[in-house]
Amino acid sequence: MATKVHSLILWGLWWGLWIGFSGIVLGPDFVRAAPAPLSPRPQVDVLVFANGDRMTGHLERMEDKKVFFRAEEVGELDIPWEKILRLQTSGEFAVILIGKKVQNGQPDPKVPQGKIDVTGPNLTVHTLTGPKVYPVKRIAFLVDEKTSRTNVDHMPGLLDGWKGSVTAGASLEESTQTVSTYNSGVVLSRGVPSVPWMLPDSRTLLGFTSTYGSISQPNSPALETNIFHGSLEQDKYLSPNSYLLGQAIFDHNSTQGLDLQQIYGLGGGYTLMKQRRSGT
Repeated sequence: MATKVHSLILWGLWWGLWIGFSGIVLGPDFVRAAPAPLSPRPQVDVLVFANGDRMTGHLERMEDKKVFFRAEEVGELDIPWEKILRLQTSGEFAVILIGKKVQNGQPDPKVPQGKIDVTGPNLTVHTLTGPKVYPVKRIAFLVDEKTSRTNVDHMPGLLDGWKGSVTAGASLEESTQTVSTYNSGVVLSRGVPSVPWMLPDSRTLLGFTSTYGSISQPNSPALETNIFHGSLEQDKYLSPNSYLLGQAIFDHNSTQGLDLQQIYGLGGGYTLMKQRRSGT
C-alpha cells in the first residue's frame, strides 16, 4: 500500500514539474486549456450622404437639426439633416419630437423607441408594436437607448451633473516691501436633469471668491487683507421657464471691519431666453 502511495506522489510531482517547465520554457500558451473566446465584433451604423458617399460608424445623438456621427477614421462629425440621404442604426434610439419633453421617473409610452432608418425626408423607427414614420423636420432629438433609460429611470446623485470652474492664483513681490496676494474662485452649477430633452426639475448655483493679501516691511507691523464672498441659490421649476428660488449670500471683509454679513431670500424667476451649446 505504501509503495502505491509513493508511486502516486512521484507521478503527481513529475506531472507538476512538467507542466511548470512547459509554462516557463514553452510559454503560457502551451498549457492553456482552451483559447479565450473572441469578443463579438460591434455592429456599426451606416450613413449615406446626399452625394452618394458612404460612411460606417456609430450614431451618437441628434440635436439642433444635426446628426452627431462618430467614425473611426475621422472621429465625431456633426452633419445637417439635409446632407443625409440614408441612415441605418444597429442600436435603438428614442425619437423625441419638437415640443415634446420627457419627465424624470415617468417613462412616456408616446415616445417611440427602436432601430432607426432614415430615407430622404422621412424617419422610420422600428418599435415593438411596428414601424412608425415621422418627417425628419419634426424630430428634435435622437437619444440612444442607454442614455434615455439612465436619465428617465434614475435620479442623479448629489455629486452628479456639476459643471463650472475652479481657479486659484498667487503672486509675491519683494523689494523694500514684501507683498503677497492669494486669490481663489469657484463657480459651479447643476441642473436636474442635465439633458435638454427632459423637463427641468431643479437647479443649483454655487459661487465663492476669496482674496488674501499681506504687506510687510522692516520695523513696521504687517498689514493683512482678507475678503471672501459666497453665494448659494436653489431653484425649483414649476414649468419649463418659471421657478421658485431660495438664496443665501455671505460676505467677509477685514478692511471694512465686516466680520460676516448674511443675507437670505426667497423669490421667483422666469427664463425669457435659453441658449445652450451642442452636447450640453
